[in-house]
Amino acid sequence: MTPKKTSATAVGTIVPITHAPAYELVVDQIRRAIHLGRYLPGEKLPPERDLAGQLGVSRTTVREAVRLLEGEGLLTIRRGATGGLIVSGPHKASAQELRSRVQKHQKELADIFDYRLAVECCTARLAAERRTKSDMRQLDDALQRMESFIESRGRDHTESISQFNAADADFHIGIALAAKNPYLVEAVEEIRTAMFLPVGAIFNRLRTDANAHHDVILAAIRDQDGELASTEMAEHIEDTRLELRAFLRGRKSR
Repeated sequence: MTPKKTSATAVGTIVPITHAPAYELVVDQIRRAIHLGRYLPGEKLPPERDLAGQLGVSRTTVREAVRLLEGEGLLTIRRGATGGLIVSGPHKASAQELRSRVQKHQKELADIFDYRLAVECCTARLAAERRTKSDMRQLDDALQRMESFIESRGRDHTESISQFNAADADFHIGIALAAKNPYLVEAVEEIRTAMFLPVGAIFNRLRTDANAHHDVILAAIRDQDGELASTEMAEHIEDTRLELRAFLRGRKSR
């Protein structure tokens, strides 16, 4: 979800209220669920009737949202008894096509990484101070799932990458949950959703060291070392930024 653009004169002023069409709100919710890995490629969404009931909107509204998501390439509509609303797999694109996509989002990506540094480093520090045994079990589970997806299949296997990304989202959101601050949870969810389109498509292979930063972040949180947790989170975020820069220069990631 792209943040609204503001100017110095607009901040804090009273502006006209605009009402988003209901189908746009439905699109946002479904897109967010897909980007956070709640539904993986090949999985079915609930039927239209069920979605309408869950969201409190008409089936016509859901149908319009589905049409837009299909146009974005996020959903495929299959007809017949075994059909339904299927989450689409990642679009196969050349390295040059992906570089072009990232280049178009360079300013947005710079803002995203700045925001991640501001939010997630603080979140990691608070998580180290406030985490419970239950929080640690959830973070351990997410870390173990990421490791299993690296080891169990080929590291360029689409299913493994999608499952790894979902567990990665669970890990980062789990840190926010451990910080015991709902505003931070919302912020981390928003930023991971915003990163999905420009960033998620280019990481089409899992590195053997993909969990390196996660390991040390988790260890710092377990030891309740807030300063180290914050420092390691910053290194993790900056490492991802460097990966993107290397990709734009046409170099292979490590």
